[in-house]
Amino acid sequence: MKLRQLRTVMAVANCKSMSAAAQAINLSQPAVTRVITLLEKELGHRLFLRTHTGTHITAEGALLVRAGTLAFQQLCEIEHGTDEPSDLTPRDLESAFARQVSDHEIAALMSVGQTGSTRRAAETLGVTQTAVARSLATLAARVKRPLFDDPQQKKLSEWAATAAMKATRAMAEIAAAETFLRANPMNQPASVRLRIGALPASRVHLVPEAARRFALGYAACEVSIVDASYETLLSKLYAGEIDIIVGSIRPNNMPPWAHVETLFEDHLVVVSHPNHPLQSLSEVDWWDLRSARWVLPGKPTPIRVEFERLVNCSAIPAPVQIVEVDSFIAARSFLLAGDWLGIFSASQIIPEERANLLKRLPMSDLGYARKVGALTRRDESAVPGLSRFLEELRAVALEVSSALAPVGAAT
Repeated sequence: MKLRQLRTVMAVANCKSMSAAAQAINLSQPAVTRVITLLEKELGHRLFLRTHTGTHITAEGALLVRAGTLAFQQLCEIEHGTDEPSDLTPRDLESAFARQVSDHEIAALMSVGQTGSTRRAAETLGVTQTAVARSLATLAARVKRPLFDDPQQKKLSEWAATAAMKATRAMAEIAAAETFLRANPMNQPASVRLRIGALPASRVHLVPEAARRFALGYAACEVSIVDASYETLLSKLYAGEIDIIVGSIRPNNMPPWAHVETLFEDHLVVVSHPNHPLQSLSEVDWWDLRSARWVLPGKPTPIRVEFERLVNCSAIPAPVQIVEVDSFIAARSFLLAGDWLGIFSASQIIPEERANLLKRLPMSDLGYARKVGALTRRDESAVPGLSRFLEELRAVALEVSSALAPVGAAT
């Protein structure tokens, strides 16, 4: 969908009249009517109802307007050079930047931000390098500041790199609304698409169980669970590539555009196969673990950092047999062999404990608690189905919290 089309939809919705919208965006009334008619045919939905009392927006049209408002918020933040969330409304389409910025300018900025050079951006977009440079020059003139730190235009400035992310987020909002409408023809059950970023603390049970319950509530849905590092998922959330992040909250790395909801407080436990020799002890301390074989998350994940701190504080020798894994499933394979130990969040191993596949060692409090929660953009209500998923997530989190033994207790 072109920005020009979206501007037209937003203008008609704001003015509640084709003729008034035409004046607002400096087009003829037939041109506005033609844009709306063709877009309705292309999407397979009525966006407006024309009656003798005026032009009234439909639910499908309102979905586009909401996405457009979020998108133009991001684009106008590029113009103003701010990292703070804006309070822009469709009326801000009256600004010269919002009226005039073009798809090819935004595409050039996004592509250079993603590929790192105008040459690769041109190859990605299927245009000449000169065309990309021209689009970027036009955009730079609109915002009245250079996009590059160097005359050779090899590296975007820090603010331009941020602008590229904002542009990516803006276009993702538009694409999500368009995809939703195309995937849901009139008079058919709506299909909901949800993209969930899962951090290690939530991948094994919390997110899969909440997603399973969420899917049962829809006749048609598409749920994607994305495993990646916190930094990668944060970038994807900002860009609109995912809708939510679930896992351990990092309060020192929380951007202003994010909303955080704490679900429960987790703690670390040392686990093994139920038949591991150490399970026969009534109480285990770190000295008992001095010759253990460990399967651990890689550096510098929070659990690995905390494990190394605990080892240093215990005055035992550093482990000499360590296998690093990024996947709980891989770690589980080692632990089921019977002679390895692992350290995990207590919530991660609930299914294995219930099946008697893994068991916590009877150790005292490891002294490390962390909050597990959900991270969303502050405009979370714009994502179809997200509120419903959050309800399921809270329900599962309550069950998990009640299943966790108090910190320091053994099972």
